[in-house]
Amino acid sequence: MTDRPIVLITDYAWPDVAIEAGILEAAGLRLVTGPAEPASAQVIAALAAEHRPAAILTNWAPVSAAAIAASDRLCIITRLGVGLDNIAVDEATRRGIWVTNVPDYCIEEVSDHAVGLLLAWARGLPYFDREVKAGRWDPASARLRRVRELTCGIIGLGRTGRRTAEKLRGFGVRLLGHARRPDPIAGIEPTTLGDLLSRSDAVIVHLPLTEATGICSTASAWRS
Repeated sequence: MTDRPIVLITDYAWPDVAIEAGILEAAGLRLVTGPAEPASAQVIAALAAEHRPAAILTNWAPVSAAAIAASDRLCIITRLGVGLDNIAVDEATRRGIWVTNVPDYCIEEVSDHAVGLLLAWARGLPYFDREVKAGRWDPASARLRRVRELTCGIIGLGRTGRRTAEKLRGFGVRLLGHARRPDPIAGIEPTTLGDLLSRSDAVIVHLPLTEATGICSTASAWRS
């Protein structure tokens, strides 16, 4: 039993790993889990050294070069999400270790949330919620916008950014877009970052926070 290949789950954001354990056990693998909350790179490296996993599944915990080097059996590292920023991809590549992710993870949920925030701002929902809870009702006091008259800029036109644009087109929103690769996308006017920021009533950002972007992923901003 102890010679079965080990899969290390570094961390998880759900109640338990019973489903994962059942699938891996049925495949002849043995599951080892780190703490549910993301641990430090040093803790993950120590787990890798102790268990010498053949595979690592990570949610948010860092899989450093040290963790990768700690297991001579390691064949694959999988991110349980979209980005790869918490994995030392260069080191894995150097050692011939596969790195994968789940590119369609939460696209619908994140784009729904971005559109929901835009609608809530345009129609004054947070403002009216606070006013009503304070015992006031004065519709003329809010600065409301017609959604179909808005110009919305989307920074980052990957899967999530394009899905957000598809949903906003249904409201008649004018769409501006800025991305590293300015591929033409139906219904989105490509433009520079400066032009997008100056012309947009609202800006939705669908980018990871990296040194290259300096902008937090899926944040939204708008004019007051």
